[in-house]
Amino acid sequence: MFLWVINFFVSALALKLSLNILGQPSGRNRYKTALKVALGLAFAGWVLGFVPFLGWLLYAGLWVFVIRDVYGTSWTKTLGVALLQVVVRLTLLALLGWLF
Repeated sequence: MFLWVINFFVSALALKLSLNILGQPSGRNRYKTALKVALGLAFAGWVLGFVPFLGWLLYAGLWVFVIRDVYGTSWTKTLGVALLQVVVRLTLLALLGWLF
């Protein structure tokens, strides 16, 4: 349970940092917004995990739609956020693993 909570906060921080790196205006890019988006997407991922075969494809489409809607990004910036979020999240988790 504790690791899920850490993973959740790291996901929200990775989302905020990746949007910040790609130049999203700070008015829409707040940590509170990132927490809400990460919580909603985590719940959607949990629910869609029960859908056989197409669950993760539906999740990817939902992720793109939510990021574009909440942050007002373009298609290319959204794909950049997705790739950069993976890199930032893995880096943060590696740093946390190294510290603890």
